[in-house]
Amino acid sequence: MAIGQSQSGSNAKNWRKYNGLLDDFRFYNAVLTAAQITSIYKGADEAVASSDVSLNIQSRMYNVNTSTFIRIPFNVSDPNAFTSLTLTVQNNDGFVAWINGVQVASENAPTSLAWNSAATDVHSPGRSRIVTITVTSGMLRSGTNILAIQGLNNSLTDPNFLIIPKLDGITVSASVKMYFATPTPGAANSAGKTNFGPFITDTTNAAERPAGGSSSQPLTITTHVSQSLHPVSTVQLAYRIMFGSETLVTMYDDGPAGGHGDAVAGDLTYTALMPTTSLTAAKCCVGG
Repeated sequence: MAIGQSQSGSNAKNWRKYNGLLDDFRFYNAVLTAAQITSIYKGADEAVASSDVSLNIQSRMYNVNTSTFIRIPFNVSDPNAFTSLTLTVQNNDGFVAWINGVQVASENAPTSLAWNSAATDVHSPGRSRIVTITVTSGMLRSGTNILAIQGLNNSLTDPNFLIIPKLDGITVSASVKMYFATPTPGAANSAGKTNFGPFITDTTNAAERPAGGSSSQPLTITTHVSQSLHPVSTVQLAYRIMFGSETLVTMYDDGPAGGHGDAVAGDLTYTALMPTTSLTAAKCCVGG
């Protein structure tokens, strides 16, 4: 048995590998219907882990109310320091969230919200809702702010309910340029990199075989180097012969007048001449 792989064709060696991460897998002794699979995906058969419970309010909700109200104060010293916020809510089964009275996120909430509203669907306590919130003028206050949440359970008799919120402030300085190496579509940006090197493309990957010996011509190696965050000052080619030590050769973008083999000056295509006179010409004899 293989998890994360599948056999393709009759050849047992021909496997397709799942190149990713498995969050969960289960074994069932029957074929599940589409409705059952959907129910499991939404978390209908999952209970809240006891380790996730900090304040137990079951006695106040079970057979009493499908809603609970949570207010979390947080302090902001400079409201203008944040460009966006990320709200992460681990929940079962739904919620509506406000920051200083402005609604910013919801999950399985009815269109018309009442004090005793129930969630419109089930939601796994193991999955989180992540929302990126753009900070607008006046959204945050200097000093105490309030994150308010109305947690929603799907029924009065559902024994499982969970709300775990986390609010992160994101600051991006306009004076610092950076690149984001990891894409995060629909979510907050990943950590930016400020020590990013230049963009290197179109490097020579096949050169004519040198003759070797004292009259052997150098190999012409070119590469296109363009600036990313920082200006390009020097470009060097590193090469080694067999298992010898590495040798550095400066590459130039100075055109024919520079005498370094470069074709066009200032086109960002750098050229290096790699010497080949130290190579020994190959010899072969054929016996009769």
